[in-house]
Amino acid sequence: VSPQILASVCKGFRRIALAHPGLWKHVSLDILPQRLLLLRERCPNPVVHITGSSDNEESHSQLERFPFIQHYQQWRELRISYPNEGASNIYFEHLDSIIEKPLESLEYLSITNEFEETEEGVLTWFSLYLDDDNMFTLSSWQMPKLTRLELRNAIPTGPLQFGNVTSFNLHVQNDDSDPLHMAVFRALFQSMPKLESLSISLDVYGTFD
Repeated sequence: VSPQILASVCKGFRRIALAHPGLWKHVSLDILPQRLLLLRERCPNPVVHITGSSDNEESHSQLERFPFIQHYQQWRELRISYPNEGASNIYFEHLDSIIEKPLESLEYLSITNEFEETEEGVLTWFSLYLDDDNMFTLSSWQMPKLTRLELRNAIPTGPLQFGNVTSFNLHVQNDDSDPLHMAVFRALFQSMPKLESLSISLDVYGTFD
């Protein structure tokens, strides 16, 4: 149930809903600007969902809504998902243009490569590894409070600022038989010296090189 519906039930429910910012914390670029402004007013440290689209027109429509959400230094969680490499480039490029200072409030980061499904229902497999442009963007982010990281079919290939991460979930699924690069995985784990909790799920045909 959305917080707007709860707030409309009666005066008592409205008072409770308005008193709990956590009810208004989820922000998505799929939401209309008017509601985004309401969420910005109600919750200062949101969970931001960026769900990429393979449709360029829809992608650019989503990007136009960034000014209506909270400033990036207020984001508590950032959850990015995209269906293919082209879509990921659009969103990472925009994030690169707006994130100029440390993400001071960010505690959780999730990046998911959903892969794209054809009209016949067949998944189109793309690279598991973030490309150079996306890596450049991600490596520039300073995230001093980041403690939880989740990556799904989106593996960094260079050094990142994950020094305070204590919990890491890695999910890899791929029907491609290309080998997995041990050096890349080793560097990824070495970027998290404070790691305390680790979960790895591998559903792949390839082996480590």
